[in-house]
Amino acid sequence: MADVLGYLSVALFVLISCAGFYPDIFVNQGKTLRISLGGVLVLAIGLALYSFREGNAQHSKDAGQIDSLNLSVKIANDIQEKNAKLFIQGQKDVSEEFAKKYGDLSNKLAALQTGIETADLRKEADGLRAELKANQKAMVVPKTVLTFSLKNSPTPVLAESLSAHNGIVHLSFLIINTTDIDALDGDVVLYICNACEYATVPPGFVKVSGALDNQRNLTFSRILAHTGLPEMEFDIKVPPSLQSFIVGAKVYCHTCVAANSTNLLPQESATISINRM
Repeated sequence: MADVLGYLSVALFVLISCAGFYPDIFVNQGKTLRISLGGVLVLAIGLALYSFREGNAQHSKDAGQIDSLNLSVKIANDIQEKNAKLFIQGQKDVSEEFAKKYGDLSNKLAALQTGIETADLRKEADGLRAELKANQKAMVVPKTVLTFSLKNSPTPVLAESLSAHNGIVHLSFLIINTTDIDALDGDVVLYICNACEYATVPPGFVKVSGALDNQRNLTFSRILAHTGLPEMEFDIKVPPSLQSFIVGAKVYCHTCVAANSTNLLPQESATISINRM
């Protein structure tokens, strides 16, 4: 449409120019030509006005489209910027969440590793303790305990009533090994009451230099497990004032439990009650 209006405008310009340069033609042609020319002029003006109006409308339409496009571009940019911010924030949140989960996992792994190491060390320590205990048991030399008894009995006899003839009491005793360990290289030390005297001495017993008067010693090389020394007899001279007295023995040997006292313990001595004749 714009091209047609342009062509008509050019044609009108040509006609007007011709009328200016050749006025005689228009004058001589008379009224008809003038009317035609006037119609053409009116048509040209109308077409010009229409072209102007159409141009304005098209311009307004184009401006509206441009504004719409600008608005769309702005909206798109805003959306893109918002999405970019959301993406960046999302990436940040994901990174922080990943870092937190990674840290938690690392802590759990460290705790698990510590637990494993602790369990392994505990297991190793238990094994070492068991081995040490076994070695200690192996290093401990088994010991035996020898028992003093007035009679050959499964349990020691540590009390008896005996008669005194002219102040002399005749008695017998045994040294018994009730354990599973042999008694090796030892001495039996026999004791009687301090006020008493040896009327006779058991076979093999002697008075050691520097020993007490109421003490006699017997040296032995071995007393096998679950056996004992043969029953031994001797006589004791008892003062008339005594109604009872103590007799006993302590045993020392390489495989014996160490004696914790030089005094007679209850399990190492017997009480003799005297029946006066």
